[in-house]
Amino acid sequence: MDCIGITANDEKDGAAAFLKRFVPALEARGVRVVLDELSASFTAGEGVPFDQMVNEAEMVVVLGGDGTMLHAVQKMLPNLKPTIGVNVGTLGFLTFSQGDDPEETARILVDGEFRISPRRLVEGVVKRDGRELCRVQALNEITLTRSNVARMIRVEASVRGDLLNRYHADGLIISTPTGSTAYSMSAGGPIVSPAAEVILLTPICPHALSNRAVVVGDDEAIDLQVVTPSPDDRVVLTVDGYERHVIVEGDVLEVRLASEFLPLGMRTDRSFYEILRRKLRWHGSNV
Repeated sequence: MDCIGITANDEKDGAAAFLKRFVPALEARGVRVVLDELSASFTAGEGVPFDQMVNEAEMVVVLGGDGTMLHAVQKMLPNLKPTIGVNVGTLGFLTFSQGDDPEETARILVDGEFRISPRRLVEGVVKRDGRELCRVQALNEITLTRSNVARMIRVEASVRGDLLNRYHADGLIISTPTGSTAYSMSAGGPIVSPAAEVILLTPICPHALSNRAVVVGDDEAIDLQVVTPSPDDRVVLTVDGYERHVIVEGDVLEVRLASEFLPLGMRTDRSFYEILRRKLRWHGSNV
């Protein structure tokens, strides 16, 4: 490992303390460190624009929580480098280590004691009258939600041209397996191993209690058409938590798994299932 790039969330209190120990630990092992401009402000050193940092680095280290990781991935696209997350945030499903072990994290990275978990992205294309309006990719999820808090949204979902359902709900989450432990899980969706290449459709507070999350295969395309009760209603498209587009009646969102993968660095001594047990505090019944 010759060069590691670092980006940090400047709103996380633990980022500065981690950086001040992590950077010297890497440099002592002969690794060149490139900081983006925001991260450099923590160390009084010199930083470079984010895109330049990504281009120079063999691996990118993201200091923050899962939200910081999602934001960094969006900024990296389409130039996705092997990435690890250091949790100085809250939950940290996507993170490699905690913010209290900078020297140990540096040693593990330099010694290559990690594995790459390829995380498939999901892609959405918004079309109006057959014309493409925008194209987005997400590591966790693409979400359709209401812009008017007093109304529900109506979305007609078809898979391979076959009508699946006409959802009447607060929103609809289109999630990757990586995102199954995020917004989709909060809305009652299943937890899916990141090794599975599928798409999850999870309604948010559906009007019909029989509406449940649906798992769609990796080779299947999903068409979502918005139906609104009045011309003034709007549906908001968000990508990994960031608002991207306003959708009106008749617009179609075409969704499928993307060809891109995020090479996510994970520790070799922790499996996905162990992370689930730790993060969700599964200890069995107390009865």
